[in-house]
Amino acid sequence: MGLRALASAAVVVMTFGSAVVLVPSPVLADITCYDFVGPDEPQTVYDALPGDPYGLDTGWPPPIVSGNGDQEAGNGVPCDAEVDLPELDSPGDEDYEIGNDPADNGLDELPDGELEEATIREAQYTQAIQTEEKPDLTYRIIGVATPEFETYADYEDREVPGQCGADAATARLQELLAPGTTVWMEIDEAGFAGFKAPARHIWIELGGRYRLVAEVLVSEGHAVVATERPGTGRADARENPPPGTRYRDALRDAQERAIEERVGLWEQCAG
Repeated sequence: MGLRALASAAVVVMTFGSAVVLVPSPVLADITCYDFVGPDEPQTVYDALPGDPYGLDTGWPPPIVSGNGDQEAGNGVPCDAEVDLPELDSPGDEDYEIGNDPADNGLDELPDGELEEATIREAQYTQAIQTEEKPDLTYRIIGVATPEFETYADYEDREVPGQCGADAATARLQELLAPGTTVWMEIDEAGFAGFKAPARHIWIELGGRYRLVAEVLVSEGHAVVATERPGTGRADARENPPPGTRYRDALRDAQERAIEERVGLWEQCAG
């Protein structure tokens, strides 16, 4: 989620000249317009969940300087302040298999590339994962947003409610990343830090296959796809769009199947 590292404060104050803009601090792990950097992915969530349980078309959270947010409530266009960047070509994740049976998803072997083997110390939620090897670092999972049941933000006396599906999503994440679990962490071009925790694709061995934790959560209906695209604040972003995350297309395919089969939050939170 965008700006999630600012979640410890109730309100972020931004000053532009003499104007002071109050921006609500995001909660620690949730699904809001701050998770998305383009209009297509929030529209998919909105269309698949009648009743808009995650409030993507409520005029809240308000737009921020990067363009994230929802500027007009009830117009059928969720997160309509999102920066409308050109859709990117496939990032090249064709080898990651998404089948009719989610148990067959993933790879027979770990992918080539820079992988760091680690042991899970604790996984609180998708944005707060610690390892035994580097306990002072908090990692987050690239490419998805999950509902959160314990929220910390408010804005002008408006509390952010606990979100539908949060208990199941948190329980499944903590089952997949139980203390002592061996994982392999992969960096891609969205894995920068900035104001955020370091982002990684996190691989696990599950049922004889190597799978992304993000894909497992999406396939089982515990997360929605929220592709990160670093550099969207650049002045030339529209003409020279930054790269997307490596497994974007596989995650979108997994989400499409989850929606069709109405699993997890796609059944629980619809209407």
